[in-house]
Amino acid sequence: MKAIQRFTASLEKVLHDNHSLFRLYAAPYENVVKREIKLGDISSNDTILNLGCGALPFTAVHLAEVSGAEVYAVDKDKTALIRGKKLVQSMGLSHRIHFLKDDCMEDVPVHFDKALVALQVEPKLRVVENLLFERNGPVIVRAPRKRFEDTYGEIPDREPKGEVKHNMLTFNRSVLFDH
Repeated sequence: MKAIQRFTASLEKVLHDNHSLFRLYAAPYENVVKREIKLGDISSNDTILNLGCGALPFTAVHLAEVSGAEVYAVDKDKTALIRGKKLVQSMGLSHRIHFLKDDCMEDVPVHFDKALVALQVEPKLRVVENLLFERNGPVIVRAPRKRFEDTYGEIPDREPKGEVKHNMLTFNRSVLFDH
């Protein structure tokens, strides 16, 4: 894990107990998630697989709050999941956000209508290809800026069905893949 990833993971683990700090940290991602919801045509009828949720599952929270979808927040870090689950319970969202420990490299732990892959998921290419192979539904992937590809990994080299742009430091677009 690269230094920027270790720093972000550590920061998320520290901030998980404070709702105000969580909302402040999550604020820049609200518009990102809204654009991703539109890109993926996500609605309250969908079950969303959110890979790489971390200890501060702001994407899962925004997905559940904005779209009304049922969200499965997945991470391979058991400590992050415990902290994320505690935060979501304290926010009263545990009826719509469920937590699973998995890396999705081999199997997909639950049926999903659509998936959203966080920037820090690794190995990103293998995970995304596995999700697409499982063929549950479309997969939205946060694509790193060129200068961060060595840190966050490449996305599949296939024609996307669509994409939305973002003005974030480490990623500048989310790409929609489907069969």
